Amino acid sequence: KSCTEKSLSNCRGGGEGIYLDERTSQRVVENNTVINASKGIFLHWTTNNEIRHNTLYGNKNSQIWFSGKDQPRYRLQNNLLLDNILYATEANQRTFTLAVTYNDLNFGYSDRNYFFNSYNNRNIYLLPISYLALDEWQVKSGFDKQSKDISSLRDSNPDFSETQIVINPSMEQKDINFHHKSYCDVS
Repeated sequence: KSCTEKSLSNCRGGGEGIYLDERTSQRVVENNTVINASKGIFLHWTTNNEIRHNTLYGNKNSQIWFSGKDQPRYRLQNNLLLDNILYATEANQRTFTLAVTYNDLNFGYSDRNYFFNSYNNRNIYLLPISYLALDEWQVKSGFDKQSKDISSLRDSNPDFSETQIVINPSMEQKDINFHHKSYCDVS
C-alpha cells in the first residue's frame, strides 16, 4: 500500500503531515509534499517501509521524525529513507530526528537525501543525545553517504525570509516569474 503524490500544507493543530503509527509495515510513502505540519513525516515503531522522493518544507518540529523503543515490537527496523528533500525554514526546525531508547542508530537505511537549514547546519537531532551536522551524522551512523547538505547556499548571504516553494504537480511546462531573485532547483 502506498501514500503517493499528495500535497499537504498548512496543517493545523500540531498534527503530523503523514503518520505511520505503531507497527505499520510494508508501506511506500513517495512523491509527497508536506508544508507547515508539526512533523512532516512521522514513523512511530514501524518496520519495512519506504519513504522516498518527498519534499518536506518548513515543518515545525522536524521534517522527518523516527521514534522507537528498546523492545522487539517497538524497534524501528528496515525502514528506507531515500531521495527526500528536508528543508527547514526556521532556526529551531530539524531536518531529521531519530528518537530511540536503544543504543544503536539502526532504523533501516538512509541515503541520497538533501538537508537544508539556512540558520544552522547542525539540524539532525538524535534524541536525547545531540544535534549533528550531516558530516557528523554520516560518521556516527554510517548512513547518508551520498546525501548532501545544501545549507551551504546560505554562505552567499541570501535573504531567506521570503523563501517560497513552487510545486508543479502536472509536470507540464510552467513559467514562473521570480522577479530577478535567485532560485535553487533541488529536484
